[in-house]
Amino acid sequence: QPLINFDIPAERGTLLPASLGSFADTAENQALAVDFLQKFFEVYDSNRPGLLDAYGDDSLFSLTIDSAHDAKADRKDFLHAYMPQSRNLIRVNEPSKRMELLRRGRIDIVHTLSNLPPSRHNLGSPSCVVDVHSVNNMVCQVVCINVHGDFWEGGSETRRSFDRTLLLTPPPAGFATKWPAIVMNDSLHVRSFVAGRAEAPPPFVAPTPTGMPLTPVHGGPSLLATLPLGSAMASTSSAGTTIPGIVATLPDQQQVMVSELSKQTGLDLTLAKQCLEEQTWVFPRAMAA
Repeated sequence: QPLINFDIPAERGTLLPASLGSFADTAENQALAVDFLQKFFEVYDSNRPGLLDAYGDDSLFSLTIDSAHDAKADRKDFLHAYMPQSRNLIRVNEPSKRMELLRRGRIDIVHTLSNLPPSRHNLGSPSCVVDVHSVNNMVCQVVCINVHGDFWEGGSETRRSFDRTLLLTPPPAGFATKWPAIVMNDSLHVRSFVAGRAEAPPPFVAPTPTGMPLTPVHGGPSLLATLPLGSAMASTSSAGTTIPGIVATLPDQQQVMVSELSKQTGLDLTLAKQCLEEQTWVFPRAMAA
């Protein structure tokens, strides 16, 4: 058969196209992306429960890992900590498991994120590329942000590469949030680090324990102050006896989960707390129990 030839100079045939860097389709979307990502990764790296009002009750999150390249990495760089949450559709064949690994709602999402290894991102790194553009949607305005880069895990020298796609929408009416938009869909892909330009890791800041007060975003009010948790610190039993502090000793994230389960199911706070404890604080399992 005849060969197919292209009229390309020989010296260009072995060169990859130059990287064009970050892209934004409008100045407004660029400003939104810069503001949102700076706040998002600042809280993600230091206090993940503080992301609770960055997601909505209908938001979705999924995580995948590149286990093929992971098998070639040094043992210390294996992605074992991410595997239980990985929704790689090539490897996860059972429909029920695929549905289980698709996290739904802000409580389930933040619970999952809080159980991933701590991280340090550097959005100013030369390896970080951000693409942002509007998405045509008949229902609401949607902005798509694609982030490509790398991060360090906790206080270690282990470095990962990642891709993250965030679909942002305006907060729904009546939804209390300090964020300029909320994440409708969050897809995170983690893989072993792809070597590039050498650079020093950013300083490690230990994540805020979930039992500590949640850090406000850029001076805003406390997260708990923006949520309907008036019944979280005291409840009235059927006999009319006040039960003070039924969840006050719990970490803040668990207080929110108890209050939300009570609101969605009609259980009193004591039963909601007991149900979550029996389901090891996995919110979807508690809802289905």
